[in-house]
Amino acid sequence: MFTASDSKYLSDNQWYMAYNELLAAFNWEIIGYSSEERPILNTTLGSGSRSICMWAGMHGNETTGVFMLLSLIDLYTRKKIDLSAFSIHIIPVINPDAYVRFTRRNGLSIDLNRDFRAFQTIESAKLIGWINEITNCVLICTISVLFFT
Repeated sequence: MFTASDSKYLSDNQWYMAYNELLAAFNWEIIGYSSEERPILNTTLGSGSRSICMWAGMHGNETTGVFMLLSLIDLYTRKKIDLSAFSIHIIPVINPDAYVRFTRRNGLSIDLNRDFRAFQTIESAKLIGWINEITNCVLICTISVLFFT
């Protein structure tokens, strides 16, 4: 088992990382670009046959989910968790334009949570396309806000 102090992201009291620092934090794959041409990042952990899709950063002012996913990546790369049965596909920030401004809306001033019927945004289309490309997906999970007491 691990504790919060096992991850540099969970033990740090700073809950926001500049996007250029996030870009440099890991070896990401770029799956597309936002409406303001910021890269939308992806990585995969584990090698199992069952897939889990996880993303955060739907709203730029909800950063705890981003740090939870960064911590998961950190724990995996330091071999603190075993993911041999799963492949976890991660997008740390699906809405980078809102993330850099610490707001809810993307570069087109659209809240992505309100865009899943119209699909007006590049970000929503990339997210759905990314999910559809992943095989044997047993869980789809978005992490938005966590409250600590």
